[in-house]
Amino acid sequence: MDVKHDIITTYKTPFKTVMIVLPADVNDVPGNVIPCIRLSVATSECFRRAFPAIRSRSGSFLIYLDEHFYDDALTDLLLHSFFSTNYLFFNGSPVVVSGPGITNDDVELMLNSLSVKIRLHGFAGIFLWRTDSVEQGPDHLSQPVYVDKNTLINKEWLQTNLLRDLDSLTNHIILDFDGKTDAIEKLKTLDNECKMFLSKQPVIAASMNEYISLKETVSHLRLNQKQTEEKLAGADKTIGVIRTKYKDDYENLFKWYHNEYEILPLWYKRFGHILKVIMGRRSFRSLFSDDVKKYKN
Repeated sequence: MDVKHDIITTYKTPFKTVMIVLPADVNDVPGNVIPCIRLSVATSECFRRAFPAIRSRSGSFLIYLDEHFYDDALTDLLLHSFFSTNYLFFNGSPVVVSGPGITNDDVELMLNSLSVKIRLHGFAGIFLWRTDSVEQGPDHLSQPVYVDKNTLINKEWLQTNLLRDLDSLTNHIILDFDGKTDAIEKLKTLDNECKMFLSKQPVIAASMNEYISLKETVSHLRLNQKQTEEKLAGADKTIGVIRTKYKDDYENLFKWYHNEYEILPLWYKRFGHILKVIMGRRSFRSLFSDDVKKYKN
């Protein structure tokens, strides 16, 4: 019984929940839910007013395409969204959502037009989520699970859509309701069903929590890797500028290093290190540190 109690109290919904909302309702979206904001001619002014609050959210957000055609003004709002640090990306591309109100042909024409424009700003393209897509195929993770007022959430639904394998645990769920209150109530139902199911499956619950923890670790590592790569790219660019702009000074510096410093005897380098310790430019501990490789035998 204690095991089941611990599972329930430490349970954290693994699914990334997305809620389709109007710009004016963004502040009412729970902090752990990703707002998918309707962007159209009718909502554009409200979107502009709400945009500072949208981009300052601690979590991600994305755009719901709510027009058959996006003119320059709407495209500019899209681009501003894509350049926000908290916009949702999938495989390096910004994600947009399209619903059943727009035909596949219209979506394809619109995406082709938008892709041409955003590639000029450094993006590889746009990744589309269709809320009316029912394909699950081998790449089912590329499309989210769609939930509306007609969706009956029970044990069978969970096993079919979200608990069929470990990868599905971190899939996205799109909540599409007329009112945000109904969407939140459906989210509570989903949460309760998950708790009930996992309370009776302690092994699955333990494996799920471990898997989610590992996924979060990988996500943080990828973010750190991206930041490190950006810093290295900046350093390489700086070095390139130095080599080009200060070519003679750069080459003379390396000639001096290789022809003058590297040929100095080891005792001379050690003596110089000791002087730096005395002058306070090196720590006393550095005399015995293996990290100072240039002074080792």
